[in-house]
Amino acid sequence: MKNISLVLNLVLTVAVAVLYYLHFQLKNTCLAEREKVEELHVEAPEGHIVPTIYYINTDSLWKNYEYVKNEIEILQKEKAKAEGQIEAKARQLENDVMDYQQKVQSGMISMDDARKKEAELMERQQKLYDLREQLAADLLAKEQDKNEMLQKAITEYIKKFNTGKNFSYVLGYSQGGGILFANDSLDITKEVLEGLNSEYREKKNKGK
Repeated sequence: MKNISLVLNLVLTVAVAVLYYLHFQLKNTCLAEREKVEELHVEAPEGHIVPTIYYINTDSLWKNYEYVKNEIEILQKEKAKAEGQIEAKARQLENDVMDYQQKVQSGMISMDDARKKEAELMERQQKLYDLREQLAADLLAKEQDKNEMLQKAITEYIKKFNTGKNFSYVLGYSQGGGILFANDSLDITKEVLEGLNSEYREKKNKGK
């Protein structure tokens, strides 16, 4: 029965891990700008305008965006609740199996009743397996919905943040990522985080 809990743990862990998908997606999807920084347009030899490029530290964004932290906490509670539900049913089934085995060994149950009890226990085991799969699927579905909401919140905020500034690119920077060096003067993480958290708090307060 311990295997049931372990397998559930692995499946449900995938749901929490999905949040980290956004962490890496931000490297390619974030478009943000620094306030109070002059736009830099340099004429290239061919007459083309050199794009202005800034970056966001995605490690810091992931760690400090309150919406992300709140959603992870909710998912962890959902995961713990599901695990508790499965473990309780698994323990009860295990106890009933042991009781059945003792009765068979001591001859306290007829062969006909033993076959019926064994069929009942097998059916309960299958239902427990189905419940585990359903809880895992439900949690993954909730996580996908949360990811969509999170991505939408970031996209909408960045569009507003970018109004009137027109940076060409904003890259995602993280330790061990593809960008080997980033000048601190081009880091707009603080401004983006402040704006995202402020917007999140306002929406959260309105929902109370």
